[in-house]
Amino acid sequence: MMRSAMQLGRLVGLVLLGLVNARATHAEPPLELSFGVNTIRVSRTQLLSRSDVVDLDLVYDVVYGRVMAYRAIPLLSVIGKRAAQRIDILEAAATDGYVSQLPMSVIKRGAVGGSMAWLASEVAKHPWPAVPKNKLMAKP
Repeated sequence: MMRSAMQLGRLVGLVLLGLVNARATHAEPPLELSFGVNTIRVSRTQLLSRSDVVDLDLVYDVVYGRVMAYRAIPLLSVIGKRAAQRIDILEAAATDGYVSQLPMSVIKRGAVGGSMAWLASEVAKHPWPAVPKNKLMAKP
């Protein structure tokens, strides 16, 4: 497992995936990636068991206003090269209504030395803190 410190200015996109803590009686909620008619569903456990998971330390997280540590996967490797070829704009939509659009051209630059876009997931035993001045969690 790789450990890297990244400053926010170098980070193009950090898609925060805060999967709700699953209760023992409920299945772990999946992340759904849709590409036209094709949909991929992956759980937090599956994401965090990948060989390309890294620990990212942000010197200053603008949401929390402090140092934050994340478990993350390169977004491009989650999407896959075949799907990435068919996408112009990647839209991330969270269940709380937050929507962000990322140009695929920017995400692809990470494969050739540009800034890397990451998909982060909270670890079940260490959920992210509440967003300051807000009762909502940083979760989709």
